Amino acid sequence: MKLYFLLILCFATLKIKAQNIDYIFKSVNSLYLDSLTSSAKNGNENSQILLAEMYKRGKGVIQNYKKSYYWFKKAAYQGNPEAQFNLGLMFNNGLGVNQNFKKAIKYYTYSARQNYVYSEVNLGILYDQGKGVKQDFQKAIYFYEKGVNANMPEAQYNLGLMYELGKGVNQDFKIAINLYTSSANNGHVESQLGLGYIYDFGKGVPQNDSLAFFWYEKAAKKLNPVALNNLGIMYEIGKGIPKDLNKALSLYELAANQGYANAQYNLGLMYYFGKGVMKDVNKAIDFYEKSASQGFSTAQFSIGLIYLGSAEKPHRF
Repeated sequence: MKLYFLLILCFATLKIKAQNIDYIFKSVNSLYLDSLTSSAKNGNENSQILLAEMYKRGKGVIQNYKKSYYWFKKAAYQGNPEAQFNLGLMFNNGLGVNQNFKKAIKYYTYSARQNYVYSEVNLGILYDQGKGVKQDFQKAIYFYEKGVNANMPEAQYNLGLMYELGKGVNQDFKIAINLYTSSANNGHVESQLGLGYIYDFGKGVPQNDSLAFFWYEKAAKKLNPVALNNLGIMYEIGKGIPKDLNKALSLYELAANQGYANAQYNLGLMYYFGKGVMKDVNKAIDFYEKSASQGFSTAQFSIGLIYLGSAEKPHRF
């Protein structure tokens, strides 16, 4: 599982509704841009942030991360927490600047001191991973909790992961599940997948196929490849639901088309054994090779068995 950085760009200071931002970008003309630039040069931090965002997204102007950095920096030096957050993001991700986690920490910290929750959560991740700072799970938890208190799904997921893995806290699946559930109900796909996995394999809770299916399906609707693959397995073997090879095949294909090695291998198995499709060893090998090229050892082994002329029993992943 991976941690989630907050890449949200906020316009609270601008007093502009998020849904109106794209409309503003579409309405940009040279006169508006000149006026906005003039305002930014005169020190208006709202104009500076909006101009920085335009250059960052390439909306109304040619995308230019260096100019985006320039204007975010102008607003950040006026103490604007959104601009400080965005500077942190640029150093975090190496956009228009050399990637520098220490500088990311610096600007996130300036912003967090003003209780800017997005910066607090990203600080939690950097302390969690030990990037730009000495790894400190307690500080990571402290900052994640700030985000949880603000009902932020990324923070709920990240803190849930700490409890699931026992990082900086005693391992506690009950707390992890509660946090994942809050995050999943807020639409966070990785939390939905995590809950599916927990119930699928009974990690800290009684194994429950119905709940595993429920959460995998939520994540699969957002085309998460792991969820698509796991849901495909449930349909293929009839785990908690009626067996449906056509549905399994369709799900594997959706995941495989995203380059997910496990699904490519499982799709290869379907063709090799003729499950839901006409048996086609050549297609099976094609999918095995796609999976194997990503280092999936079971696919590599299966290719070897085919060329040796050995029978293979299916093992899904």
